[in-house]
Amino acid sequence: MSKIKLLDCTLRDGGYVNNWEFGEKGISEILGALSAARVDCIEVGFLTMEPDNPACTRFSAAERISAVFPNGKPAGVLAFGMIVFGKYPIENLKPQAETGLDGIRITFKKDERDAALEYCRRVQDLGYLISVNPTGADGYSDREFLDILEPVNEMRPFAFAIVDTLGAMKRRDVARLCTLIDHNLHPDIALCFHSHNNLQLSFANALEVMAVRSPRTFIIDTCIFGMGRGAGNLCTELMMRHLNEREPNRYDLIPVLRVIDERINHIFARTPWGYSVPYYLAAVNRCHPNYASFLLSKQTLPVTGIDTLLKMIPAEKRNEYSKSTIEKLYFRYQAHAIDDTEARETLKELLLGKDLLLLAPGKSLVTDAEKIRAFIDEKKPMVIAINTLPPFVKADMLFVSNVKRFTETAVPNGTQIILTSNIPEAPASALRVDYTSYLNDSDLSDNAALMLLALLVRIGISRVSVAGLDGFSVDKEKNYFSRDLVSPVKRGGEEDPRNATMREQLKRLSPLLQIRWITASLYN
Repeated sequence: MSKIKLLDCTLRDGGYVNNWEFGEKGISEILGALSAARVDCIEVGFLTMEPDNPACTRFSAAERISAVFPNGKPAGVLAFGMIVFGKYPIENLKPQAETGLDGIRITFKKDERDAALEYCRRVQDLGYLISVNPTGADGYSDREFLDILEPVNEMRPFAFAIVDTLGAMKRRDVARLCTLIDHNLHPDIALCFHSHNNLQLSFANALEVMAVRSPRTFIIDTCIFGMGRGAGNLCTELMMRHLNEREPNRYDLIPVLRVIDERINHIFARTPWGYSVPYYLAAVNRCHPNYASFLLSKQTLPVTGIDTLLKMIPAEKRNEYSKSTIEKLYFRYQAHAIDDTEARETLKELLLGKDLLLLAPGKSLVTDAEKIRAFIDEKKPMVIAINTLPPFVKADMLFVSNVKRFTETAVPNGTQIILTSNIPEAPASALRVDYTSYLNDSDLSDNAALMLLALLVRIGISRVSVAGLDGFSVDKEKNYFSRDLVSPVKRGGEEDPRNATMREQLKRLSPLLQIRWITASLYN
């Protein structure tokens, strides 16, 4: 029977969810739980060139990783750090005997193979157990894998990994690679499997690895509660239970379940992970999951649009995330250049010289509804809603730059619609304005409120009143007047980074546009 070991990488791979900021107490609790559960290997975090932060699992030195175990590293548990090739100079590594860290896993891209393997050799010469982790296993041909296994066999590292970077591998893919590698990898080298759950196949694929009939040691990567960016990873607690059925009482699940309840669930509540249609589409289109994350963060596209854009990514750009590539494709997809001179002249006639009240979809539209109604009763402004219509205030106009929001909104007769040119199938009565003309140069370049303000400045408006532009809370339930508007986008940290961008953009507009804040805002 194959020798199966579990390697928990919650503090490393799970850290993509919360920027590796588990907190000193959180790190201690997670390590304590894994040690008490008798997990075989723990990957504690990344080795990087960043300054040390005791609350974070990114470390400047190998000896710092060993030092974080609350009661010292338990006997029988192997502790690992991970290095992304090219990100950590070999000169920064002390010999293993001086650090207490058992091993280092080294990840690299296909075109870095030769230099990365030489780096692995040098790290191994320092006394560390080495795991050779080429990313994107399903992007290798059989011949390419055989070419990489030959120098690996000469090196004789601790482990060699199959890494399903895109979460796109199916059981037959896993079986093919396991057979190929098991037949050609030296029997003393452990075979590791690291998966992502984009297709809900992490557990099934791990079973396929464990079904290989071989005396070799097999290492299965897991994370507590599947914690990981996007669709997440294979769950440590599920795999422990499965292996306990084969070997009763091998692992103690209670400490892991306790840390899920007391620690991991709180992280999940702030920045959830797990299966979703966009991450499924990233996998079936064999694209890096960060492409799906980028398109989700825009909150402007239906899943059909996300699928279309993923299919537009050039094949050579799919395995490794390129923000510049997806940004160019996104804005090209959204841009439908039109001459909006006539629409702007119409808006001038309708709006110049009048009080204007803009309604963004923040929670304050509910909490401060009486204040908003009082302002409307007093000033009799022209009311322009942004991207959606609140049910408790009648809007004279609706400005929409978001395809998804427009398809979800029923617009009553008498409400003048203003649509940006990226929205298809516009009603004949809608005023169409050019999408690209009102973008800005920030990460929130197509934020609907900023686009509307830019449009108003363009037609000569110098003063507006605003309600509902509250600012982004890390608690997504506080961001919108309706739960139907809450998106699944995952953001961590003490403050949503979009707030700083909004403040900067509003500051740029301030010489041209005076804003009166009717409801409280983080930008006031």
